[in-house]
Amino acid sequence: MENEKDPREQNAKEAEARPIEERIKETGSEMKYFETDPYPEHLKEGVRLKMMLDIMKHEAKKQPGLSEDEYAKRAEEIDGWLTDPEKYQMSGSLRDILNKIWADFRGFKLKFGIVEILTASNVDVKEETLPLDSLVYMDYFTTKVLKIAGEDGGIGGTTGSISAAGARKYFKEHPDKFEEIRERTNSNFSTESVPREYDKILVYRNKDESGQERLIVLDGNGRLTRKITQAPDDEQQNIRAWVVTKTDDKPLHGYWIPTSRFADKLEEASRAESEQERSIVKKQIFDLFRISPGVGPRELERASSVNPEFAEEVLHEWASPRPSE
Repeated sequence: MENEKDPREQNAKEAEARPIEERIKETGSEMKYFETDPYPEHLKEGVRLKMMLDIMKHEAKKQPGLSEDEYAKRAEEIDGWLTDPEKYQMSGSLRDILNKIWADFRGFKLKFGIVEILTASNVDVKEETLPLDSLVYMDYFTTKVLKIAGEDGGIGGTTGSISAAGARKYFKEHPDKFEEIRERTNSNFSTESVPREYDKILVYRNKDESGQERLIVLDGNGRLTRKITQAPDDEQQNIRAWVVTKTDDKPLHGYWIPTSRFADKLEEASRAESEQERSIVKKQIFDLFRISPGVGPRELERASSVNPEFAEEVLHEWASPRPSE
């Protein structure tokens, strides 16, 4: 039956039934490998690292033909990035983990801006259980995947964000579309040997321009749709989530900027044909430093072998006294 409980969902819940403090401890929250890492403290928060490793383990489940045993080994390896980095050919630096996560979201999934949200200093991270209908889909998902908004028509031909409640209402009014989405969703999830539909989704709690709180699903729009299509009439559904909440009205800052970004800038400076072009690159690097002063200069220094002379020049100028901006 469509609404019959899948025992795998209960297994997933039981695996996380203990307090999060216990589970974080098992994945290295004592930070013995990172306590001397000279990075900002917010990047070392156990709950934040647990969230990011959970996301990486979720992505690992997408490998075609993955067996449960193979996934267990992969999950052990990902947890080992924290608990035994040397065993898994990590340097023991937080940098390796954050660069891997950045590469996955930006380089592979092409989801821009998510790592900035996950690692910013002015956000708070928690595990929560949220009412399904309180959530808002990512724009691209409703327009390009569900095709119930934007140029493809749908809810009043609207563009922009659509809530889960709005999608549920639309499905009730368009049963043919509902059946199409349900069949497609079932096909995506029901054949998996290692279930991922019960993994926590990733939600960003922020305010829109009018000051209204919004709960935007950054990752897990498919899992959200799966829940709706399994019980379209159940408006009391909940879903487990990692919730990242903005703590002030300032732009995101203090977030991770990958080493490769600075390597690219140093390479760009080496190709510059004039002092003006070099100055433009230098200004761009300084802008990155201002966004994340606890990360930027250190990562430029790590990438300095690309262009040692220019890197030294930038770091020296940054460290020199300068007028307040």
